[in-house]
Amino acid sequence: MKITMYMIRDYLGKDVIKEQIHADRSIGIVEMVSIFDPKLATSSDKIYIVESGSFSCFTTAKYNGAYVFLDGEEIGRLGNIPNDYLVLREKNAVLVLQRLQKLFETYQNWEIALYQAAVHKNNIKNIAMTATSFIENPFFLYTSSLKLVFCCNLTDKAENFFRELEDYDEQIEGEYITDKFLDKLRNDPDRRQMIMKKEPEINSGENLGYRTLYYNIFFGGIYGARLIICEVERKLKDGDFFALKTLGDFLTPFLGKQDVVVNAHPENFDKYLQELLVGRNVDETALTLVLEAFGWHLEDRYFCCYVPIDTEVLSTDIVMFTYVFLETACSHSALITFDDHMVHIINLTAMQKKKERVQQMLVRLYRERCLKAGSSPEFVGIRQIADRYKQAEAAYFLGSKDDPKTSYFLYEDYDLKDLLGTITSRYSLEAICPQEITKLIEYDRDNNMQLIRALKTYLQNDRNIAKSIRVLHMQRATFLYQLKRITEIT
Repeated sequence: MKITMYMIRDYLGKDVIKEQIHADRSIGIVEMVSIFDPKLATSSDKIYIVESGSFSCFTTAKYNGAYVFLDGEEIGRLGNIPNDYLVLREKNAVLVLQRLQKLFETYQNWEIALYQAAVHKNNIKNIAMTATSFIENPFFLYTSSLKLVFCCNLTDKAENFFRELEDYDEQIEGEYITDKFLDKLRNDPDRRQMIMKKEPEINSGENLGYRTLYYNIFFGGIYGARLIICEVERKLKDGDFFALKTLGDFLTPFLGKQDVVVNAHPENFDKYLQELLVGRNVDETALTLVLEAFGWHLEDRYFCCYVPIDTEVLSTDIVMFTYVFLETACSHSALITFDDHMVHIINLTAMQKKKERVQQMLVRLYRERCLKAGSSPEFVGIRQIADRYKQAEAAYFLGSKDDPKTSYFLYEDYDLKDLLGTITSRYSLEAICPQEITKLIEYDRDNNMQLIRALKTYLQNDRNIAKSIRVLHMQRATFLYQLKRITEIT
C-alpha cells in the first residue's frame, strides 16, 4: 500500500524539524523505504533516508522519490530541491529505517486485513473496523438519505463530548438522523458545496460544535454516502485524509450492493415518470411492468403535488432525506426530482383512502419539513400526469401570490383564475369579452351608470338578490330595475 508523506510526518512526530510536502494529502505516493546511495538510481515510489554526508549530492543532481534528511544541524548544506522531504534531528540512519519499515508494514497489514474482511463477506462495519488503529477519532458512515450505517471508535470520552453539546440526540445504527440533528444540518450554509466534493475535505462544523473530515462516496456519479471523522478527542491529522479516502474507496463496491441509494424505485421508474411529465409517450408494456414492480397500475386513481425546493439545497442529502421521509410517512407515494422541484405522486387506489383524508396528512408532513405545495385534482390513469402536474404547479404559484402564509394550495380553489390566465396569455381581454358585455360597458360610460358593478356583484353572490343589495347598499326596487336594464341591453 502506498502512503503519503503526511502520514510519515505524523508518525515521526516531534522528531521532524522541517518539511516540504507538495503532494496531495489523500493520494499515496511511496510504498518502500531505503537508505540513499548516490551511486544507485532512485524511484518515485520510494522514500530515501539521507545521511548528512550525502547532502551535497542534491546541489549538483536531481533525484526521484521523497526524502528524509538526517542531522538537521547540517540542513543549510541542502540547498533548494523540488522533492518532498522531511528533516530530522536524528543521526542514526538504521534506527530511522527500522521505524519507517515498521510503519510501511503496518499499512501493508491493514491492506491485507481489508481484503480478508471482504473475502469472508463480513458486513460493512467489520470492514471499517480494520481502520480503527489508523483513524483515532470517532468515524461514521451515513447514506445520502441520512441513515447511519455504522459508527466506530465511539469511546466513552467521545460520547460524553457529544452529550455536552446542545440538543444532542444519540444516533442509532440503521436509523435515520433525528429531527434535531437535521435542523443543525439545514442551518449549515456550506451544505450544498459539501455534496459536490470528490476528495476529502474539512468542514468547520460551526453548527455542529466540532469539525469533521468528510469523504463523499458516489455510485455511477450519484452521491450515495458520506464517511466522516469527527474531531472530538484528538486533532484531525493530515494523515487522516488518506486513511479516510482509502477506506471509502474500498467500501464503495460493497456499499453499491446495499440499500443506500436515494430511493427504492424500480429501474426506469423515475425516467418514465419524468418523460410522462413533459408529455412524451412511453411504451405501454414497459411502463406497465415498471409500475407493477412498484405496486402501481396504469389505471389507478392518483393526484400529485408540486413541491418547490430551494435550488441552493436541491442536490444535498437534506433533500434526499426528505424523499425518504415523505415516501415512508405517506405509503404508496413516490417523489421524483423534476427541474428545480419535487413532484410528489400519490396512488389513492393503493392507499385505499379518499383524497381529502390523504391531503390532511400531507399538510402536516409538509409543514413539518417547512415545505409548501400545490395539489392537483384527483385523476384516473397515470398518463394524465402531465396536465395534472401543470395544474398542481399553477395552484402553487397562484396560491402563493394570493396567500403567502398558507403552505398547501388546492387547484380546485384556483381553477377559474388559472383558466382566465391561460386564455388571456393568448388573447387580449377585449378579444374574449362577449359582445353583450362590451355593450354594457359602453352603456355605463355613456350614461354614467354602474350596471357592470351590479352584474358582477349579482354573479359573485350566486345570483342571490338579498345578498347582492346588502353588498351594494341599494334599494331592492333599484336593483331589480338595474337587472331589468341589464337584460334588455344584453
